[in-house]
Amino acid sequence: MLANCVNTEGSRNCICPLGFLGNGVDDCYCPENMFLRNSSCQSCPLNSVSQENVTSIIDCKCINENHFVNTSSQTCEPCPYGSLVDLTLNICQSKFI
Repeated sequence: MLANCVNTEGSRNCICPLGFLGNGVDDCYCPENMFLRNSSCQSCPLNSVSQENVTSIIDCKCINENHFVNTSSQTCEPCPYGSLVDLTLNICQSKFI
C-alpha cells in the first residue's frame, strides 16, 4: 500500500493511510491480526491471528487446535474427523494419506 504524500518546499511529507503501519516512505502495511483486502486492513476472523504485513485472509491462522480459516464464511472451523489442518495451505487433509 502506498503512502499519502504532500510535497513541501525542497522535500515531501508522507504518512500511511489510517489503519496502516509503516514509515510512509517505503511502504505501508497492515498490523498484526489484520490482512489486506480491497486496499484496506481487515481484521482476521474471530479466534485467529496473523503476523503484520500479510495480504490475504489465508495468512490468518486459527488459534484453536486443528481448525482452519474458512475463507467463504470468514470463520475458524474445525477439520472433519480423520483429517488434520495444513497451516501452510489452510486446508484440512486426510491424515491417512
